[in-house]
Order: sequence, then C-alpha cells, then structure tokens
Amino acid sequence: MPERYISSRHKSGFIYTALIFVFFCILLFLLPLIRQFVIIDYKSGEVLYSSDVVPGVKFSVTYIHSVNKSPVEDQFDLDSNYRIMLRKSIFKSFGAGVPSNLGDGDKFEYYKDRIEVSYSNSSIDRFILFVGVIADHHFRMNGQDFQLSRLSSPQRSVQFIVKKITVYQYLKFIITHKQY
Repeated sequence: MPERYISSRHKSGFIYTALIFVFFCILLFLLPLIRQFVIIDYKSGEVLYSSDVVPGVKFSVTYIHSVNKSPVEDQFDLDSNYRIMLRKSIFKSFGAGVPSNLGDGDKFEYYKDRIEVSYSNSSIDRFILFVGVIADHHFRMNGQDFQLSRLSSPQRSVQFIVKKITVYQYLKFIITHKQY
C-alpha cells in the first residue's frame, strides 16, 4: 500500500482555514448585526424584551396616573430612521404630569370620555421608564399586551430602544425568555 503523505503546505492551509472560520464565528456572535426593538434593564443592560422592527411599527404604554388614578395611554411609532416618536397621549383629565400646553403643530382634541393630544414631531432621544408599583404599566406592540412588571421588577428603570444586538444576545433572549 502506498504511504499517504500530507505536506506541511496542506497542514498549514487547513490551520489557516480553521482559524479564519473560528474568527468569523466569533465575529458573528460579537458584532451587533440584528436590528431589534428592545426593552432593556437600564442598570444591567440585560435584554428583557426583543422584537423584529421596521419603520412605522406602532407601540403604546398605558398606566394609571398616580394623582388622579385614571388611565393614560401614550402612543408611539418609529420613523424612517428608527427614532421613537411620541404621536399621541390619551387621558381622562388634566393633572400633574399630563400635557397642558402644546408645541407647534400639536393639537388637543376633546371627547366626551377623554382628551387626546396629537404630536406632530416629538422625537424621544432616550425613553427610560420607571416601572411603578401602583401605575400598572402595560406595553403593547404587534398585537401583544403585557405588564412591564412581568419583565422587570417594580421600582426599576427600563429603556426602550431600537438597536442592533449581537447574535449571542438574540439567542440568549430567545432561550431564557418565554415569547410574549
């Protein structure tokens, strides 16, 4: 039988190929590649919620106002640059913390059971929300509705943001969190 001979040139080619493959896999897991709408714990940076996102997607946050104890709904969408835009606030009565004056292009609409404030160009640079005990914050997006206290302990802050996350963060979220 003829003896098999593997040249050092073939060995080094295999090693280089294996190193390039390993390097590519590491980059794939460490580079932020997947654009997602995420809710993260503000202190730890842990991804608490993740969803595919496109410009125009709508979501809302509802809560019970701490002073007048009535429901408030803030409606948002994403513009073409994935910025969070406040589009409307809906509440039953004026009180501390609810809008009482308008910017250019904004408008109040009065109905029998509510007041609506429509915003024309209200971009939110940093959307950080303190998850209250009494406020009963709810998050609605893509037909899903859940209490924010299910994601984060009450009296902690969460941040809503659109960002690219790594494949590792994405897979970790999918494995460790039930789908909402």
